[in-house]
Amino acid sequence: MPFEVQDEGGRSRLRLHGRWTVAEAGADGLRLREAARAARGAVVVDATGVEALDLTGAWFLHSFERQSRDAGRGPAHSTARSSSWIS
Repeated sequence: MPFEVQDEGGRSRLRLHGRWTVAEAGADGLRLREAARAARGAVVVDATGVEALDLTGAWFLHSFERQSRDAGRGPAHSTARSSSWIS
């Protein structure tokens, strides 16, 4: 579940890439929660680099969205280019 957070002058972009599946969940879930707390301003979720997404990956993204929204930084979403979301 690789991702990076980029500061874009008053908002944060959560750029997702790779596989977001149960096999990759591990410690990245904790990193994602920490990123949700550390994000500055509004959060843009960019999923254009996601290669695969299963229920576990979707749950982590839902949790990130909820934490961001609870902190008043509700995310916007970029659409994914891949047609194979479910692995």
